[in-house]
Amino acid sequence: MGELFFMLARGGLGVIALPVLLFSVWMLVDCANNRREYYWYWLILGFWGIGALIYFFTFKWDSFCRKSVLLNWWHNREAADEVKARVRHLDNAACYEDLGDSHWRLGKFSEAEAAYRKALERDPGSLAVRAKCAHLLVTQNRPKEAWPLIEEVLLRQRDYDTDEILREAAQCQAAMGDNAWAREFYIEFLSKHSYFEAHIEYAEFLLKAGQWEEGRAQLEEVILDIKTSPRYVRRRNWKESLRAQWLLFRSKQKGQYAQAEGTPRG
Repeated sequence: MGELFFMLARGGLGVIALPVLLFSVWMLVDCANNRREYYWYWLILGFWGIGALIYFFTFKWDSFCRKSVLLNWWHNREAADEVKARVRHLDNAACYEDLGDSHWRLGKFSEAEAAYRKALERDPGSLAVRAKCAHLLVTQNRPKEAWPLIEEVLLRQRDYDTDEILREAAQCQAAMGDNAWAREFYIEFLSKHSYFEAHIEYAEFLLKAGQWEEGRAQLEEVILDIKTSPRYVRRRNWKESLRAQWLLFRSKQKGQYAQAEGTPRG
């Protein structure tokens, strides 16, 4: 593969050769990370460019399509148009819930909220729509409007959506400034789940609340847990590890600055 690359480069095709080389290396790294069969290595190396392309369409194309912003936007827009047609004919809570979901995926938050509100008018007892509308309001930094919806879900089913409503309640109370209540919800949620992301979120909440030592202890525990986890867990949670390390570094820097500010000058 290297000889072919240099031949193309000498022939004035370096502009094409370099991207193909980088693409092939990317496919080789993915092949190694996922421990594919050995013949894939020979295919990528032996059929320069073409072998990498075959590997890409075999293993990466579906996930690439799912992650493509443009394709997702197009599919979501088509789905929204289909749901709008159903709403005109059926006009029920389920259709408005689907319409709200479609608008949310497209980033049309006001339209999504309006659709969820209409769904609740037609089915006031729907926990799913109530929870979705509350989550939308929390993400829009409107916790006071979200809390009555969350509170109703908690009263009727405290473990709704595998306890995610507890985490939503913690976020909502933290946004409203009630740190004591937010802390209770976080502790209740984390007593049942061990998501690294949730533990980091709780640590960040503690740091913002001024509970530096406990927040740092949470971050150090997360970093240690990821570090001592199996390789596939470390690889899957590398972003959480970096985030925890960055928050820990920032908190220590702020602590040193606050300590220096509070030191009396002679």
